[in-house]
Amino acid sequence: MNNMFNLDGRLHIPNRAKIYIPYFKFKSLEDNYVVEKAYCSKNHSLLSNIRINGSNGIHLLTSDLSGKKQCNVVISAFAGTGDYVVLSGEPFHENDIVKVFCPKCKTELDILFDCECGAHIYVIYGDKDLDWYYGWSFCSRVGC
Repeated sequence: MNNMFNLDGRLHIPNRAKIYIPYFKFKSLEDNYVVEKAYCSKNHSLLSNIRINGSNGIHLLTSDLSGKKQCNVVISAFAGTGDYVVLSGEPFHENDIVKVFCPKCKTELDILFDCECGAHIYVIYGDKDLDWYYGWSFCSRVGC
């Protein structure tokens, strides 16, 4: 049986697979990689004018799973850092699971698959072709 997709229809990526990182899509600064382009699935730029660590941050809307609690946030474009600025709302806490949306069109970001922790893995596209090979993915559980 072909196991390319899981029961929810999401792409199944084995944990032991070698992951290709397209470093040519990122700007290298002192051994760190900075996302310079970020798009939602409707081709809206997610880059903000707010700078974090000397680079434009990535603007996202987040909500809890019920949609009652929301937070408008800009996260660092430096891969692997957890720096952020809250524009409005209350930030989420460690282990909270959030939904993530484009601040322009309010569309939920594309989900690649579910993390081992059970939360969704979202993707931010690195080019307007919406090729997830050139994207940046992250778990929607805070702190995972």
